[in-house]
Amino acid sequence: QSKLLPSNAVYLSGPLPSRKHRERALGLAKRVGCRTVAVWINEPFEIAVERNSRRSGLARIKVEAMRHVYENLEPPTLEEGFHEVVEFSTARSEA
Repeated sequence: QSKLLPSNAVYLSGPLPSRKHRERALGLAKRVGCRTVAVWINEPFEIAVERNSRRSGLARIKVEAMRHVYENLEPPTLEEGFHEVVEFSTARSEA
């Protein structure tokens, strides 16, 4: 068990692009007293498409689906109920 990943945590993985999509999970976490941390992979759409093109089989996502999620993206915020927002971006680290 990793010390970075507590055993009593709940992890959600998947496209939750907007506040509306995250609202229910944040509400449940608050109700049971869980700390909430958003991990936001903030990459330009072109980089995401290029990385996706290297995937195969079920791991590859249709570009139309990626575009839909990207167009509806609202970055996670503390104001919506997260205790912490951690942002990763290779574009920013290369600048």
